[in-house]
Amino acid sequence: MTPLLSIFQEIVVQELFERILFIWAIRHPASGYVQGINDLVTPFFVVFLSEFIDNGMKTKLKILN
Repeated sequence: MTPLLSIFQEIVVQELFERILFIWAIRHPASGYVQGINDLVTPFFVVFLSEFIDNGMKTKLKILN
């Protein structure tokens, strides 16, 4: 996650990521949780929720890319 973006500071978003990563670790016991998996989740999160993110946030995302 990119902690500089305000959307990732939201508690509900942090809990969502925690849940996704927990489910990954449970479903893939051989690998469990490894550092960097959250970086794989972030693009999916942004793409699938992009229509719900306001224009200001979209501008910030374009600047970071």
